[in-house]
Amino acid sequence: MDIYQLTNTTPYQMMCYVINTNNGKVIVIDGGNHGQAEELYRVLNKVGKTVDLWILTHFHSDHFGAIIDLLDKYDDIKIKRFIRNNQTDAVTASLVGEDVADYDEWAEYEKRAALPFEEIKRGDVITIDNVKLECLSDGNDDILVNNPNNQSIVFRISDGSFSMIFLGDLGAEGGTKLVNEYGDKLKADAVQMAHHGQSGVKRDVYERINPKYAFWPTPRWLWDNTPYLGGEKGKGTFQTPEVIKWIDSLKCINITSFEKTIVFKTGEKGI
Repeated sequence: MDIYQLTNTTPYQMMCYVINTNNGKVIVIDGGNHGQAEELYRVLNKVGKTVDLWILTHFHSDHFGAIIDLLDKYDDIKIKRFIRNNQTDAVTASLVGEDVADYDEWAEYEKRAALPFEEIKRGDVITIDNVKLECLSDGNDDILVNNPNNQSIVFRISDGSFSMIFLGDLGAEGGTKLVNEYGDKLKADAVQMAHHGQSGVKRDVYERINPKYAFWPTPRWLWDNTPYLGGEKGKGTFQTPEVIKWIDSLKCINITSFEKTIVFKTGEKGI
């Protein structure tokens, strides 16, 4: 399979992956922020505009904004299945500030969008061509802090010879729960760095996964720990430098897409 990690085309952080299976099936994970739709459309125009499975990890606009923009602008995108997390009323009630606005924006979109929305459950397995997707977590309705990040769907994809765990924006509390439930069963060849590589899961999650490749949905300024949207390199308050050291200690190969969208070919184990 080919794993596309989309580059940032706005000043803001975002996350979007497109997976192209061996026989041309298409899986999309999140979409990116508002302003990211054109890059996503460019990639879909290359791999195929029929999306066999679309997964929204959680209700934050830097993950769903481009989905709304894309589908409002283009009518040639066909989506066969659209899966998103199961967010309970208790979790929704715990949201504050901009998180409330994000949730309301997505909820309003769902009311008007003619998409096949469905929820996924822990333990569900979906097979698309040669790619298997296993849901490890469908959200954490018992965790009412750092939401909706801790409600991120966590799943493993594999094509028989390569596996990768997607963590979305999972936080420390959700990461601890994940380790307690799965332990060494979290092992995979690659990992998507939680919460853009900072203030996400703790080091022990990455140690359990023990990946060879670390995929960073991270803009350059965040990697460099620059103050949000401007300032001097290294003067930010982000955890990214520490997390980079964690990953380096595991002897991982970092997969970044600062300047352009990259394609990682699992058969060749490289970009």
